[in-house]
Amino acid sequence: MNSVLDSMMSKYPVATSDAEAKNAVKQALQEITLCGLGRSDFYQNAAFNGGTALRIFHGLQRLSEDLDFSIDNEKIDTFVLDKYVGCINNELASLGIPATFEVDSKSGLIQRGYIKGNCREILNCFGTEETITGRVPANEVLKIKLEADAAALSAASYETKYLLQPYPTPVRLYDKGTLFAGKVSAVLSRSWKSRVKGRDLFDYLFYITNEYPMNLAHLESRLKNNGYLKSYQSFNKDILKQLLCERFATIDYASAKSDVSPFIRDRKVVDFWSADLFIAVTKDFDF
Repeated sequence: MNSVLDSMMSKYPVATSDAEAKNAVKQALQEITLCGLGRSDFYQNAAFNGGTALRIFHGLQRLSEDLDFSIDNEKIDTFVLDKYVGCINNELASLGIPATFEVDSKSGLIQRGYIKGNCREILNCFGTEETITGRVPANEVLKIKLEADAAALSAASYETKYLLQPYPTPVRLYDKGTLFAGKVSAVLSRSWKSRVKGRDLFDYLFYITNEYPMNLAHLESRLKNNGYLKSYQSFNKDILKQLLCERFATIDYASAKSDVSPFIRDRKVVDFWSADLFIAVTKDFDF
């Protein structure tokens, strides 16, 4: 195995199942992709956000699936995701990884692509034990989604942090308060349909527990942009608490626990999830 990949995998527990092996490799591939983007002007045009940003740079203790970015307002009309296919694929190839990045068709304001390749071949590349790779179907595809969102949002704040593996790379991302605003927007307005996204609730508690600040102006922009709030509606901390408490009172917490469980190691952390818990911590928190 490539020494760089060996170093990256050393921070994960030795996999005892194909699911654990896939998860570790996906997280390594996410970091490799961020590094490849850093070799271009990507971070001058878009900022990293979402659960994977929270995991990599702030220590969120759960697995994350996608790479999410917000395109800068002044670059919305000129940003083209296809421009960055080469830098990602070059990074993958330089490490001998049998995967490629391909851009999918544009959907509304979202430009989307996937890093993908034969799952068994990728696991072998990362030194996964044959006893595990042998359980993976020969034709299974390992896939990671990358999305760049062109929604025009105001009042975002940014910071630059350094990714250390595979190589030291500056990554521009939303600051803590703006990340928190994005998550609260998802908690309030995401259409969960038949399955509650428990990962949103897990992340929400992470922000609360770590007493992250809230970028209230950015949250208001998001909620009015997605139609959750009308443009003329007032918005402040008290209104936010009321909206959150109303939301938490209606959630199916059994479904939420079921959703998040595959993404966390210690499943006892969700044992006491309930409307009472989420409403209480929300009322006590100073947004």
